[in-house]
Amino acid sequence: MLIQPLLLGILVVAADQATKAAVTHRLGSGKIVSVGPWLRVHCVVTHFKSRGLLRRPAVLLLIWAAALGILVLAINAGHFFQRPVAQMGLGAAFAGSGSNLYDRLRYGAVIDFLDLGWWPASNLADIAIVLGVIMALRFL
Repeated sequence: MLIQPLLLGILVVAADQATKAAVTHRLGSGKIVSVGPWLRVHCVVTHFKSRGLLRRPAVLLLIWAAALGILVLAINAGHFFQRPVAQMGLGAAFAGSGSNLYDRLRYGAVIDFLDLGWWPASNLADIAIVLGVIMALRFL
């Protein structure tokens, strides 16, 4: 039952990591590419200046793993997120957060590249998080 959200999660992480690698390889020098009148693609590296416990990678990983464990328990208890669409949304949201966490732990930064102009730059993982949460709550 959790196979489909897992497969979607793998797809989200793979697509996010591949697009980040392509953007840094092709646009790392500060070039901006316009894709229509409302979307620009450019490499924005977001560094984090954490203090205290959140500076330690193990703590961030532990928080993410605990949230995932609580979610799996809630699904298996049978009260929440029983529809497959809701579970797919949660799979996408956790995969997006996991992909960004991976970047943060490995590089100390997250690469954003989709710029709408009126919203901060984002990446595919951010989109998966937002749309996944909306989908999960909509089909709760």
